[in-house]
Amino acid sequence: MPGPTRADAVNCPGTHCRRSPGPGPAPTTPPRPPLCTSCRDGLAADIREATRLYRECEHLLSSSPPGRLRERTTGGLPSGLPFNAAAAQARTDVLALLSSWSGLVAAERSLPAPARTATGLADFLLRQLPWLADHNAAGEACEDFRRVVGTARRAARATPAPQRARLGGCPHPDCPGQLTATASSSLADTPDEVACDTDPAHVWPADQWTSLVRQLGGTGGTGGTGGTGGRATGRWLTAEHISRLFRTPLGTVYRLASKEGWRRHRNGHTYYDEADVHATFSARSRRAG
Repeated sequence: MPGPTRADAVNCPGTHCRRSPGPGPAPTTPPRPPLCTSCRDGLAADIREATRLYRECEHLLSSSPPGRLRERTTGGLPSGLPFNAAAAQARTDVLALLSSWSGLVAAERSLPAPARTATGLADFLLRQLPWLADHNAAGEACEDFRRVVGTARRAARATPAPQRARLGGCPHPDCPGQLTATASSSLADTPDEVACDTDPAHVWPADQWTSLVRQLGGTGGTGGTGGTGGRATGRWLTAEHISRLFRTPLGTVYRLASKEGWRRHRNGHTYYDEADVHATFSARSRRAG
């Protein structure tokens, strides 16, 4: 059977039609479905968009570790960026809404409940959309999904304010300045910049941050360290940390580690010797220059 036409929109409870009602008097016969074609298509689009935004917010959370950029109290650079609470809440709201409407459809149609994943629930609702469009609560479904899509879209597009933390005194001789690390969510737990508040020339780019840790007297840091039975005295970095520090794809890091023979050890994860890493990237920088 063909779907409802624009003529049905005057009685349609969908959010689009209530914002822009069709002209003319209400028909004397009841409209065929509660949702017109436009609002039914809009509901389907919002269900798909809610699922896409769920994945986008998930990506935001997976690329930003919990916590906040912390002041340095012991050796090493601070780690952890602000937890994206808006993205986390948006994911919760999307999943709860998909689950709620899927549960209503499954219960009233005596259907098996779908798996409680965003994709599985959305696929179930889209298959059942013709039935849902006829339901007396179809208008509420339109409202709910339009609202949650708006909230999730704002969460996905929001740019958190940069986080700053004091690291302590500048290591340059006779400099009274204090170091400040600035970080943004795009670089996970790696600072965008470490700079002195007294001398603007005292700035540490990415490929010098781990060296700065030694100057500050620390042996820790964002990259992680691991024991080697007393044989290791330098710093050890994970591949993920090297990738962030040197803005290099993870695959390239693994390729360089193998090609250049970086020293490594395992302690739950694989760690690479900081000196070997710096030697490789310094040589690449010289060749590029």
